[in-house]
Amino acid sequence: GGARHLAPGGTLTVLGNWLHVAGEPWTERLAGWVEPTGCDALVLQREVLDLYEYVEIWLADAGLAGTDAYLPAYAAWLDYLDRFGAEAVGMGWVTLRRAGRDHPSVVCEQWPHHVPQPARGIAEQLDAVEAARLPVADLLAARWVLAPGTDEETVGAPGAADPTHLVLRRRTGLGRAVAVDTALAAVLGACDGDLPLQAVVGAVAHLLDADPTAMAADVLPRFRDLVAQGWLTRTGG
Repeated sequence: GGARHLAPGGTLTVLGNWLHVAGEPWTERLAGWVEPTGCDALVLQREVLDLYEYVEIWLADAGLAGTDAYLPAYAAWLDYLDRFGAEAVGMGWVTLRRAGRDHPSVVCEQWPHHVPQPARGIAEQLDAVEAARLPVADLLAARWVLAPGTDEETVGAPGAADPTHLVLRRRTGLGRAVAVDTALAAVLGACDGDLPLQAVVGAVAHLLDADPTAMAADVLPRFRDLVAQGWLTRTGG
């Protein structure tokens, strides 16, 4: 497993292909591969090919296209994949980090979108595991900074109090985008490291004439998810 081959804190990233097997979600199948390693893991599926596309790529790579060996090799490939119940083939990035946790973080995600290069978002997300697991009290006491290169996109009628569609989009990391509401957008916009999250939520609740406790209960689960995706970092760590 990865824990035997990586130094403490060490990271391994590889390109991989995996079968989509009938009756078994690919995310569960891949998690079953990496969970026994004892490492934090981020698996990003970048593309899914049907079986014919996949076989044809490898036959062409082997130089068999246009030869007498092409059709027999094609049939052998399909017979082999059929024995596993394969329906398609996923292709993507697998990253392991030996973080030394009793309960490692294993995230398997479909991510076919453009990723700004270099792909620092993988390391960001692995770095964020500990912060994303903070108890609520520590989450509220921490001072957070929203990732630079975050843009806000709004759609709505001119003069309306609130937009009908509000999205935050990153120009760095994995290039993620997330739909938010006015309250969460205001909280994130105020995360510049000056105030603890508790004070930020209280100030936004006051501005929106909302109950701070109710707002915290609504915002915090989504805020935690964004921390886990690398949108926010704690000042000083």
